[in-house]
Amino acid sequence: FIVSGFLYIVFNGAFDYALDKVSDGYITGEYDDIPDDVFTTQLMRSFCKSFNEAVSSDAEYTVTLLYADRTAMLYDIAIEAEYSYGYKGRKNKCICQRAVKLN
Repeated sequence: FIVSGFLYIVFNGAFDYALDKVSDGYITGEYDDIPDDVFTTQLMRSFCKSFNEAVSSDAEYTVTLLYADRTAMLYDIAIEAEYSYGYKGRKNKCICQRAVKLN
């Protein structure tokens, strides 16, 4: 429970930081002429880069875009962390998922 609680705090802080960075970069710009798939790829790269800058644990992270609606600027993002907790080499997972509106 202690490790999961720690990862929850790490997730929330890093998730918030990444969303702030992505919002700053994409809401202020004009991106109407970029195709949706290119825009979404750039947005998620920026999110992952910012998340990695903010995260402070040795877990292995997987970021998944579950839903994207560029017109409404709605995105559903899940991050899964897999970590070892030392007892007989066992691993555990923690998942954080959020739906966000970026405008």
